[in-house]
Amino acid sequence: RLPGLVARELRSRRAVLRTGAMVRALERTASGWRLTFGSAADPEVIESADVSSLRITASSGSALAGDLANQFMDTFTDSVYNFYGATETGPVSIVLRPEEAFAHAGAAGRPALGCTIRLAGDEGDIAGVDRVGEIWVRGPNVMQGYWRNPDHPAFADGWFRTGDLARRDAAGYY
Repeated sequence: RLPGLVARELRSRRAVLRTGAMVRALERTASGWRLTFGSAADPEVIESADVSSLRITASSGSALAGDLANQFMDTFTDSVYNFYGATETGPVSIVLRPEEAFAHAGAAGRPALGCTIRLAGDEGDIAGVDRVGEIWVRGPNVMQGYWRNPDHPAFADGWFRTGDLARRDAAGYY
């Protein structure tokens, strides 16, 4: 049985699909998409949904798993964006665009416009291709620091150190 809050959210998403309400955009976390359209979903509701008004969908929180991204695009729309970011990065710093989604399913994407991404090794050195490193973000969207804690170590030399680990492939996808 799903916890109460998750169950209510799932019912509300299904209600939108059942009512035929005009929906132009949907944004969910990757785990939210899994609940809404994954194993917990009612196939009859999904198959009968009129999503002709749907123009764009977005997933955030983590990379949308390849199987779920492909299933969703096949069923509903081919306009699925994956976003990676944090409150400190205003909030998007890595984007996987719809035209890249099939070829790079499961990836978070490439740097968003104006963002520079560095994968830092243990000593702050740059992690090479296919090496795991901490995601550091720099750009005009990154906040300057925390209120009343200007020396917080997450902010150094213009970079925000996310604490998240990733790897970059040879094509520049994280």
